[in-house]
Amino acid sequence: AAADPGSHATPPVERRQQQSPAPVTRTQERIWYMQQMLQGRPTYNLPSGHLLHGELDRAALERTLREIVRRQAALRTTFEREGGTLQMIVHEDAPGEIMGFDDLTETPEADRRRRLDELLEQAIALKL
Repeated sequence: AAADPGSHATPPVERRQQQSPAPVTRTQERIWYMQQMLQGRPTYNLPSGHLLHGELDRAALERTLREIVRRQAALRTTFEREGGTLQMIVHEDAPGEIMGFDDLTETPEADRRRRLDELLEQAIALKL
């Protein structure tokens, strides 16, 4: 139904036909710029490790995470400078492995926390 011409309703956001590249907002550009200045600092990354009990169906977990990434364009988006302009690039798929997997069950309890910290530091340093 068409909106009443006299109403102040916000028009719906239309889905872009072409997903990539797209202009960024000022806030996105500001965050990108700060990340360039603070390279190596995990300001906007929140890595985590999880202790799981019982048998893990890694294939099911991988399928589930891939489906989440397929549905959420933000998880497939990178930022690149093109012709002096910062743009969002929405990729069709997330290439490669969605998540790392390290089985620490054979790692002695005393070394487990240290190894987990190392793995989290590596995850923070990754760039998509």
